[in-house]
Amino acid sequence: MKKYLLVVAIFCSCHNSDRNGRVLVHNPEKTFRESTSVDKEKNGMNINEWKQIEYEDSVQLKVMLKDLLRIASQNRWRNSFHKESSSWNYQNASCSASLSFGYLFSKNEKHLITRRSIAGSEIHIDIFVLRGTKFKPLLTTGLDMMGYLGDTVRDVNGDFYKDYLFHWYSSAGCCRRDVYAVYLYDGSRNTFSKKYTFMNPTFSSKEKIIRGVEYGHPGEVPLYKYKWNGTKVDTIEFIYPDTAKGKFYLSKIEDFDLAKQKGKVLNSLPQEYRNIESIDWFLFY
Repeated sequence: MKKYLLVVAIFCSCHNSDRNGRVLVHNPEKTFRESTSVDKEKNGMNINEWKQIEYEDSVQLKVMLKDLLRIASQNRWRNSFHKESSSWNYQNASCSASLSFGYLFSKNEKHLITRRSIAGSEIHIDIFVLRGTKFKPLLTTGLDMMGYLGDTVRDVNGDFYKDYLFHWYSSAGCCRRDVYAVYLYDGSRNTFSKKYTFMNPTFSSKEKIIRGVEYGHPGEVPLYKYKWNGTKVDTIEFIYPDTAKGKFYLSKIEDFDLAKQKGKVLNSLPQEYRNIESIDWFLFY
């Protein structure tokens, strides 16, 4: 069972921004979000008024982070510590924050994870490492949409160091889109890797394997299999369904036509894929 960190459930009195998101597996840095001046005018505010609100939000977020770091500093002698707070009241909307502190990623270093949100419109997450009496920033991430599901600390690449996983689900799209952004922790250098984003994944740290279902309609979307190679990801294979013949095509290349022409024909789905998450979506045709 996945072990999730305690996270803040955020409720707010107003939701005044349009949010859409989609992630492509092979471009982990790419997200989709549009916010135009026309949209802002429709909400009864001009661009300058919106910029002022965004500026004030930024200031308030800095105040919240400063308070969280102060609390963490007061408890840095502990092996572990968790605190949630909703003591801020900003623009008549609730603000929430939490911090988790301790040996979160390794047995040799203490880390701090902070989470901040204003009116539920964004979630801001920062990760620090304790150096002496100071907290050194290592990672910053967040989401500007109503899709954040939580964040997890677990070993996904089998190197015995726990990694950071940011879990979200897009509010727009045709098909199943359970997304994890993964930051691998390098214990030898105390750093995080670049972001790897996976659609509908199932992680097997023992095998160093990621299996999952790509984004798309049943009968068209393939299964995928990747393998961790240090802090890189190697592509192993894709499996496409043949809805007419009830067979499958195994290919090294993500392309249905090439898989059908040159891929290996499988009379049944390999056992290793049968229990992955979202397999029902792949077979629902």
